[in-house]
Amino acid sequence: MKFSLLHKFQGAYLGYCIGKLLSSNHTVKNEFVSSNLILKDLVNDLDNDLTIYQKYFFQDKDFTISDFTLDLLLWILLYHDNWYHLHYLINQVREKNNFKREDQELIELWVDQVILALTEKLDINNPVQQTISRRKLQHSLNLEQLELIKLALFQGQTSKQFLDILLTQTNDYSRIELLFSLYLFWTIPEDFSLIIQRGNAVSQKFCNTVGLIGILAGSYNSLLGISPYWLSLYQNQHGNWSKIIDHCYPEMSNDVAMIKKLFNFWSGVYHHDDNNFQSLVIATPNSFQARSSLEIVSQQEYRLD
Repeated sequence: MKFSLLHKFQGAYLGYCIGKLLSSNHTVKNEFVSSNLILKDLVNDLDNDLTIYQKYFFQDKDFTISDFTLDLLLWILLYHDNWYHLHYLINQVREKNNFKREDQELIELWVDQVILALTEKLDINNPVQQTISRRKLQHSLNLEQLELIKLALFQGQTSKQFLDILLTQTNDYSRIELLFSLYLFWTIPEDFSLIIQRGNAVSQKFCNTVGLIGILAGSYNSLLGISPYWLSLYQNQHGNWSKIIDHCYPEMSNDVAMIKKLFNFWSGVYHHDDNNFQSLVIATPNSFQARSSLEIVSQQEYRLD
């Protein structure tokens, strides 16, 4: 891997935090929820992860598919290699909230992009065709809208031009947010700051867009691919931005460190306390170079591609 999976986890979460902070100048339906509390509940009671999701996020009457997709991040990270479980969770939420089946397919399509970015399997030269081939789409609406994205990428349309096209096709803002975040991500996935800036330009109307883009771009670029100076991009654009950062950034830093605990748990260290790691090392295949003094136990036989 170009980047470690741990840094990918942290990059995805940092992108989510940046999106939330940028959107906090506007209208955001879901306030910051303590990820440490969610994580503690998750790792202590994985068999009831749907109940845990409902506990923290089923609070808004106007719950949309973009709300759900954004709130699904910890579950995507924890189950990124267990598609069947993610599908089950998404299907349960769809039934509870009466989402359309084509909306579930779009959510799963978006989630698959995060997984591809995390595992470095994204075809950045032909992402739409890769998506169509992988997902085997059953709903014509999703296929038609992906073809719109493919044409916009080929023609080099600006984000505003493509957004205007989407607005003529549908008035479902939540669906537009998912499609628009995919389009922006596919245009230039390796430039985190530029994608965030483009998404922020429309965040007043589409409040979840920056968070969705942040997750995608953070998953692809990892924590190491996000400039430590990203805050300076926005300090001069929002009058109360500095106060927001002073208030939220310490918690955000703690949450990024907290993602390490989630990674440890995913890796097989079934304990979310970092204090006991003295000699135990678990790594994904090919992430360590061979050393004569280091005995490596391969997990390749358990890996699912």
